[in-house]
Amino acid sequence: EQPDPRDSYGSVRQQWYRPLEQDKPWAYNTDLRLQPSRSIRSDLSLRRSRTGTERFVRRSLTWTPDNSPLRRLTLGNFTTRFAMGSIIGHPGKLLTSPKRLSGQSLLFPDYAGYNGLLSEWRLRQWHAQTVTALSRDEHFELLTAAANIERNYQRSRFGIISGLHRLRNRHDDATTTDFNLGLAGHTRYSSGYVRSEISYQLGDRPSWRAALLEGRHRFRHAQLSYALWAYGNNWHDLTAGSKSAILRLPDTVSNVAFAYSSRRVGQNGGLLRTIVKLSPQLDLTNNLVAGYHTDGSHRFQWLAAL
Repeated sequence: EQPDPRDSYGSVRQQWYRPLEQDKPWAYNTDLRLQPSRSIRSDLSLRRSRTGTERFVRRSLTWTPDNSPLRRLTLGNFTTRFAMGSIIGHPGKLLTSPKRLSGQSLLFPDYAGYNGLLSEWRLRQWHAQTVTALSRDEHFELLTAAANIERNYQRSRFGIISGLHRLRNRHDDATTTDFNLGLAGHTRYSSGYVRSEISYQLGDRPSWRAALLEGRHRFRHAQLSYALWAYGNNWHDLTAGSKSAILRLPDTVSNVAFAYSSRRVGQNGGLLRTIVKLSPQLDLTNNLVAGYHTDGSHRFQWLAAL
């Protein structure tokens, strides 16, 4: 019988490394995990890069109670995604981080995820998630509050997603606020699944949609996966993590003078992937991705592998 990893009390991992170039300085990674009980876990990570930047990159405290509608409560840094991710996904780093160990680095680590509070609940056929997160650097502050409620019906699942984003310029106190509302569905059948999501944005920069469709179908000796996406020209790509082509274009939130690059604003595209079994030990995989932006830029990518 394999031991339950939750029975361990913790671990420490220290890594020192130096590039082959002799003029490059040493760097280190430190990861500390403490687990005083089966339901409580804490994590702390530090990094020092070759440039001399030393900072916190992650810290969190997670509680996973047994026999409770509350399944998870995380305070600190975390990653999550609501449904297909058009409102809450894996956005990556949007703001800069402190360049040295400090109280600011501890409060706002150099982490490409969320910084705040995550809760997950499950009661019979209902599943709910909430996120409250705050990111900040010396110029901007982003506050996010979102909720996702889903209901299971046999082989299908349907949900409602809401999200509030408030971006503030810390120099002149100018703010912009938008509210997102989305509907999501997921259904399974004997040979695959289909899921979709459509979201709307209201507030200072309204956008009529982010629409997503994704599915997979298995044949006897092959598998077909597909996806389609379409994002409005004013879609705020601040916390999204949904599908898109690798086609980044600059975007500006003018009333707070915030400039960033986005993979979703104004992009339409699709994905098609096939896996064909040529023999018991050999598969042929083809992957086609196409993205088109409303300004005329586009990207086409095809990959094949055995």
